[in-house]
Amino acid sequence: LDLMQLDGLRLSKARLIVGRDFLNVWTGGNLALSGQLDKLYDYDAYRTWQMAIFGVLDPYNYSYPPQSLFLAMPFAELPYLPALILWTVAGATFFMWAAKPYMASLPNWLAIATPAAVVNIWCGHYGFVIGALWLLFFRSLNRAPIRSGVIAGLMTLKPHLGLLIAATLIYRRKGKVIGFAIIVTLALILLSSFAFDFDLWRQWIVETSA
Repeated sequence: LDLMQLDGLRLSKARLIVGRDFLNVWTGGNLALSGQLDKLYDYDAYRTWQMAIFGVLDPYNYSYPPQSLFLAMPFAELPYLPALILWTVAGATFFMWAAKPYMASLPNWLAIATPAAVVNIWCGHYGFVIGALWLLFFRSLNRAPIRSGVIAGLMTLKPHLGLLIAATLIYRRKGKVIGFAIIVTLALILLSSFAFDFDLWRQWIVETSA
């Protein structure tokens, strides 16, 4: 259905852009690099900035916490299409590497040939990044609790998944892992506050949650 309405980078009927979710990554990175972070969690200003470049679009908003900007900014150094290609290739490579120990005798490329992976490629989701971290987390959980805790902290990039990880750790009584996950999470909050603006956290919690 998407391919039938494809017009350059635009999906004409859906009023979306190829890469969908990645447009938010790229937009957030650009706003950070250009010193326009006041628009990041301002719904109307955010959409206006995007539409000035890509034309009228259906609603987009930046739903990720401020530490996500550390990942978004390098991709904003490139024009949209090369950035999307780099995001997809880098994410797929990271996921295949993380999935390799789970593939047994199967070819490793099959890790990015599942229906979920194909949708992830087309829609530009965070799925490869989070999926790889998820696999690394569980692989390290019993053998390397410190590493597992660090990875769990990084997964707060998608807070709802971070909460699922927290529930898993509590259920398994992994106190050491929980401790390091909390330390990494707090460190990311402090780093992003110093690098950008502590008020961004207030905006994300209040404005984006609303």
